[in-house]
Amino acid sequence: SDPNFRVFDKTNKDGGKQEMAVVRFTIAMDGGKDGDSKETAFVPCEAWDSAADIIGNFRKGDRISGYGILRNNKWLTKDTQEERRELVIRVSRFFEVNIKSRSEVEAVNN
Repeated sequence: SDPNFRVFDKTNKDGGKQEMAVVRFTIAMDGGKDGDSKETAFVPCEAWDSAADIIGNFRKGDRISGYGILRNNKWLTKDTQEERRELVIRVSRFFEVNIKSRSEVEAVNN
C-alpha cells in the first residue's frame, strides 16, 4: 500500500507543543535466487521529521533505497492491554532508485 503519513503534536519537556511527522511504509527486498524460485521479503519501515515529509510523497511501486536502525517497537493494545511487538527499520537516509532492472544494475557496475 501507499505510505501511511501522519502529523501529530508532541509535548516538549518545557510543556510546549511541536509538530512531528511520521510515515510508515513497506520495502520489498529481493531475497536472491534459489534455483528457479525467487523469494521477496517485505520489511516494515518508518521515517520521522523531514524524511517523513519527503517519503510521504512516494507511492506504491516507487523504488527507493535506504538505511537506518532496526527497532523493536512495543506497545499495549487499547482494548485488552495486551503487549504487541514489531520489528521495523527506522530509516535515517534514503534515495530514489532510478535503475529499473537487475540487468541495468549489472550494466552500470561493469
